Amino acid sequence: MQFKRYGNQYLLRIDKGEGVARSIRKLCEEERIQCGAVHGLGAADRVELGLFDTDSKQFIGHTYEGAYEIASLNGNV
Repeated sequence: MQFKRYGNQYLLRIDKGEGVARSIRKLCEEERIQCGAVHGLGAADRVELGLFDTDSKQFIGHTYEGAYEIASLNGNV
C-alpha cells in the first residue's frame, strides 16, 4: 500500500495481494482518519460480494476468483 496526501484528501494505491478494506482501515489508523468518503476503481482477482439478510441477521457472501474490473468503488469511513 502506498498513499499520498493532498490537503485533506488521500490518493491510495493498493498492490496485488493486499485487501481493499484492510488497506483502507490501515490508512485510517495510521493517519487518524475518523470519517470520510471513499471512491475508487481498479481490478481484482478475488472478490467477495454479498448482502445482509435482515430476516436472519446474517451476512450472506459469495467469493469469486478470476479477472474482475472494479468500475466503481464507493463507500464511507
